[in-house]
Amino acid sequence: MKIYLIITLLFLSANCQGQRSNKLIFDKIPFDLSQGQIYDTTYIDLNFDNKKDIILKFVYNNFGAVIPQNESSQQLAIYLNDGYERFKYKCKNTTLLFYTYTSIKQIDLEKFVVVNEGSGQDWNRYYCYFIFDKTQNNWYLYKTEVYRGFYEKGKAIESLKLIDIQDYLQNQRVRFSDVDFINLFQKFLEEVPDPAYYEKIKVNQASIFSTPDVKTKMYLIKGDEVKIIKEKGDYLKIYYFGKKKIEGWIKKSDVE
Repeated sequence: MKIYLIITLLFLSANCQGQRSNKLIFDKIPFDLSQGQIYDTTYIDLNFDNKKDIILKFVYNNFGAVIPQNESSQQLAIYLNDGYERFKYKCKNTTLLFYTYTSIKQIDLEKFVVVNEGSGQDWNRYYCYFIFDKTQNNWYLYKTEVYRGFYEKGKAIESLKLIDIQDYLQNQRVRFSDVDFINLFQKFLEEVPDPAYYEKIKVNQASIFSTPDVKTKMYLIKGDEVKIIKEKGDYLKIYYFGKKKIEGWIKKSDVE
């Protein structure tokens, strides 16, 4: 006899249309509920059988939780509706959710998209598109998009500009459970500036580099104040605002 678990969910997403009860029946929970909680529930048809399936979002506790190495603090699990409002576990992903603000939306009966919204210094929005492969009975990444958020002069609503798109051929597609946000978007994460702060030059003469290890003829003198926007190894990327704005790199050891 199949054993099902009845889980009371505290948070239901806006996609929970027509649901009258927050008690759902699952055959398995692939998360350690002593370390976190089910934070959100998205109801969409994931295998075009006209039944509402579920994607669960699990979030580890902020304090005291033991997160396995190489896993994200937020994770997803896919469940299929057996037709009797019982949900059968299919797979999970432990590395797709990178930022706090995420969303999942259905595109059509065989596709959905997972969105990571950058925060802090990262103004990008990262879209991962998945399609159901009936022959494999699984979901695969078939496209990614990156949008850059910005505000137009005089407008209070954020605008988005497409800055990257990648389409994956059939033999290039990665299973939902294996998709890793950092592997997909590493180059964009490396471009995100660190939170800016100011420091003063402490040496008599600090050489300015165009890139780390490539010295220019320019230099700063003791007491000059620089705005530091990024760290890389033994170097700092800086702005100096004098008679003209100077952008470059200096050694960490040259500032206080």
